[in-house]
Amino acid sequence: MGWHGLLMHTKPPWQQPIESALIGQSPKILVLKDQIARLAQVHITTLIQGPSGTGKELVARLIHHHSTRQHRPWVAINCGAIPAELFESELFGHSEGAFTGAKKQKKGLFPMAHRGTVFLDEVGELPPVMQVKLLRAIEERTIRPLGAESEHPIDIRLIAASHRDLAELVAQGQFRLDLYHRLKVAHIELPSLHQMATDLPQLVSFFLKQAATELGLPAKNLSPQASHAVQHHPFSGNIRELKHCLSAALLWSTGPEIEVGDLDLTDPLASPARAQLRAIQPSESLQEALNRTEQMVIRDALYENNQDRHAAAQQLQITERSLRYRIQKHQALDAWSPSKRV
Repeated sequence: MGWHGLLMHTKPPWQQPIESALIGQSPKILVLKDQIARLAQVHITTLIQGPSGTGKELVARLIHHHSTRQHRPWVAINCGAIPAELFESELFGHSEGAFTGAKKQKKGLFPMAHRGTVFLDEVGELPPVMQVKLLRAIEERTIRPLGAESEHPIDIRLIAASHRDLAELVAQGQFRLDLYHRLKVAHIELPSLHQMATDLPQLVSFFLKQAATELGLPAKNLSPQASHAVQHHPFSGNIRELKHCLSAALLWSTGPEIEVGDLDLTDPLASPARAQLRAIQPSESLQEALNRTEQMVIRDALYENNQDRHAAAQQLQITERSLRYRIQKHQALDAWSPSKRV
């Protein structure tokens, strides 16, 4: 369900006012609410980026629902879930006999969204050949179904999303620069939970009440120890992880409050070298200690932001250029970085 699930009302969150659909009053959330309100008033191609679990689809649906297209079709497409050989047929459709097994005409997802909104989730997973075809569809506002002799005009509002750094994919030659610029006419960067620390108590309270309603269980609060543990957990899965963690804790809790033992606070992205880096090494010099600490902080920031350098730099309050320099300085990072982006 994305960020905040159902808001204790009969309507889903994207049908709520923007102010109440997104929980929190931190500076980044206030900016996000304003961005959504502004984008809902115009029909402009939008790119939403942010770590996994930050609610990219919810933001896209809010933009759609609060626009003049709210009564028109909403079509969400997970680009990472469609086999490469079926992309063109799924998106644009095909005519009868277009390929082996095409026994009848099929209407694609783009034509189905005519006059509405298409949400391309995980657009960074688009195969290269489909990047070319998508670029043409955006530029020409027409599509040609497989096997068709003519093109058909389409009127759609396109919103794309990715947890990956598309600019980095462009630099690596995995994503077309011209398509990147076409998608990034308007750009929203969703904050990680770490960047919304002041909103955490309100989010915890909301999710616990929501879980009690959904599970039919008595409402409970976190004990002081559990609250401290939640506040200091990295939550690499962001809002989604927090919601699921609290729901499960309420289910398993047997006391009047939720205790630390009721919380599953394992971190699947935790670095195996983290404990070693944090170990006390009294024999090291001050400079060695500073270098080790800097390396640890950079590593943790990258893990918490799914290796997204832009988001990690924002979290560390340094420029992306400075972060890149520091990563290069610590050659040891090559050994653990899953994406080898150093």
